[in-house]
Formats: sequence, C-alpha cells, structure tokens
Amino acid sequence: MFRSDDFGVSWTHIFSYLYSGPVFFDPYVPQRAWFYQGIATCKGIHFSDDAGLTWTEWNEGLITWSSVNSLTFIPGQWLYASTPCAAFRLDISGVGIADDAIEPPGSSILSVSPNPLRSAGSIQYTTTEAEPVEFMVIDLAGRVVARFTDQPEQTGINTVSWLPGTEQNQPLCTGVYFIRMSSNSEISTTRVILLH
Repeated sequence: MFRSDDFGVSWTHIFSYLYSGPVFFDPYVPQRAWFYQGIATCKGIHFSDDAGLTWTEWNEGLITWSSVNSLTFIPGQWLYASTPCAAFRLDISGVGIADDAIEPPGSSILSVSPNPLRSAGSIQYTTTEAEPVEFMVIDLAGRVVARFTDQPEQTGINTVSWLPGTEQNQPLCTGVYFIRMSSNSEISTTRVILLH
C-alpha cells in the first residue's frame, strides 16, 4: 500500500499486505480509512485513524477468521462487510475515538457552501493562530488552477468569500476541484463541485 500527500506527484510505501481490497476514506472523519483482506490467511478488516500511516485490525462483530469479500459504509455510522457465508452491519460511530473528550481540531477547512456551487461561495475554516492562510484550488489532473490568501482577524472559525476563477480572473470550468488550505504547517483539503 502506498500513500501520497501531494495528489500523486510522489508516493510513500506504507506497508505490504497480500490481497488487500480497496481503501475507503470516511469523509465525516477525514483521517479515518478502512480496507479489507479476504484471501487465504489474510482476513478481516483494518482501520486507520491517521490517514493510513498506521493500521489496526478490527473484526468486532465478525465471525472469527472471516474472509471479507467486499466492504462499503455509511460515513461515520455503519460499515457493511460481506463474507462467503453472511453479510454484517457493524457500528463504526465510536471506532478509534477515545472515551475522553476529543481534542479541538487544528487548522482545517470546515465547509464550502453552497456545494455544489454555481457562482460565488464561502469557505468556512478554523485556525489556531491569526496568521495568513493560503488556499489552492486543484483540478482533477492535480494542477493548481488558482491561489488566494486570507488574513483571519481571530483564531477559531473564520469565513472567506470565494469567486471560482483562475489567478488571471478566468472562470473555472464545470467539474470537481479540491481546495487545499495551508496554515502553520497544517494542511487540510476538501472537495467542491462547480456547476454552470
């Protein structure tokens, strides 16, 4: 399994598992990922709460030594696993979350609204320091099509208006884009759909 932090420009080898299924990322818990193994002695479900850097075997609710054939989920709520003998619905709402209070998030994008958007929208984000925040708009080919900055007046939740366009003030084409926010060496990315 490999991981990229720069939209596929470079890749880092994380670990080797034979016969692993696809990796699923939970959009409601951005750092959480799941994958399954289902052949020979490689069996079960694994999850990561650090965007794939480390993995934990998680088979709670499955029959012992279940060979998983497929996996799907309702983000932040249920994981569905099928085996040769049965299908299982597993509650994942508390997986990987400590019993004590969750630490407040660092600098990250909270939302883009409206999404999908047709013209101007707003990006709501949170920061831990009142320092300049850089935003990059990246297309599906991995090209940076626009950059802009915001200077938040306070820490915590802030909002910046966004008129989808290139740095040369040309409108962006209809499609899917990623907005990447950089602040205090922290990076957060979200997806936005642009319609005309």
